[in-house]
Amino acid sequence: MTQQLQAAYKELEDRYETLNRKLQETNIELRQSLGEKERLSSYLNNILENLNSGVIVIDIEGRVKLFNRAAERILKFPASRIINKKYSDFFDIAEQIRGCLETLESGRVFTEEEKVVTNADGSLFNIGFSTSLLRAPDGEIIGAVEVFYDLTKLKKLEREMARVSTLAALGRMAATIAHEIRNPLGGISGFAALLSKDIDDDDPRKRLVSKITKGVSNLNRIVNGLLDFTREPKLEPIPTSFPELIDEVVDNIAHESQYSDIVIERDIDEAVEKQEVDRDSFKQILSNLINNAMQASANGGKVRIVLKQSDSRVRLEIIDTGIGITEDNINRIFDPFFTTRERGTGLGLAIVKKLVNAQGGSIFAESGGSNKGARFVISLPKG
Repeated sequence: MTQQLQAAYKELEDRYETLNRKLQETNIELRQSLGEKERLSSYLNNILENLNSGVIVIDIEGRVKLFNRAAERILKFPASRIINKKYSDFFDIAEQIRGCLETLESGRVFTEEEKVVTNADGSLFNIGFSTSLLRAPDGEIIGAVEVFYDLTKLKKLEREMARVSTLAALGRMAATIAHEIRNPLGGISGFAALLSKDIDDDDPRKRLVSKITKGVSNLNRIVNGLLDFTREPKLEPIPTSFPELIDEVVDNIAHESQYSDIVIERDIDEAVEKQEVDRDSFKQILSNLINNAMQASANGGKVRIVLKQSDSRVRLEIIDTGIGITEDNINRIFDPFFTTRERGTGLGLAIVKKLVNAQGGSIFAESGGSNKGARFVISLPKG
């Protein structure tokens, strides 16, 4: 019996050793598996956090469980404020598609749809988004995911393309009208000149003929402006020193302008390198903008010209202290025929924009509103 007990004990001991070894091997495999899962989870989280598109994941109760960095950047909500909160508390807008929440409730999946949302600043803007349901391995629905991206730049580009298309059609029409008007204008001008020669200087009718001549001159100026706007600019870029060009334009304007009481300040970075631009057209751009600034800043105002450069761009600013630009007009000032001046043609700034764009640059205007001055900014690629 003793021998049998010893043999049984030995057998149990061997079985224990075997089970213990298998347990250790299982623990090692489990640790390796957990480590692999942690690495995979970290890898996937890293991908989600570095996507350019926003990602929101909600659970079956509609609570936000994932809110990546792009979502924070686009919507300006910190993830700490969103996580574990109801999706509808932040993103549900009346009569709007509710994204992943609607997908969770109805099962309807959205692909490349658009909607308007409100960010943390209270601003409304467009986003494009797609949604899908989240399912467990057994097929049970456990939540929904929404992937979205900001459409602000795309919408702005669409508006600009529509504007360019409209302006192109308007330009073709304006060119036709200008050519049709120019011929009779020449005849009127010629006959007015003949009348003027036949009338004595002290004759009252001389003044009426003078008005005809002046009216023809004004019409001719408008027609020439139309043709300048519709004609493709022929540029001859040469290395041009902006500081020298600015000094030349300012000196000419100061000598000819009737606004002698306006102070012109120059904040010029003399280190700005010479730029490959068409000198004549850029001189026209500067003359137009500085003249406009002086007219807006009449009665002792101030015009400031700022020139500076970064690693890749040259920035030129014309700043005045004048009447400013209203919010309604700020987006229309570069449109042809739009003017707030009694005798303006509305073509000056339209031509300026066209010339700036033709030289690879961009121009925009800023204003604080009525009587708060205006700033026109030209940005050109360096070199």
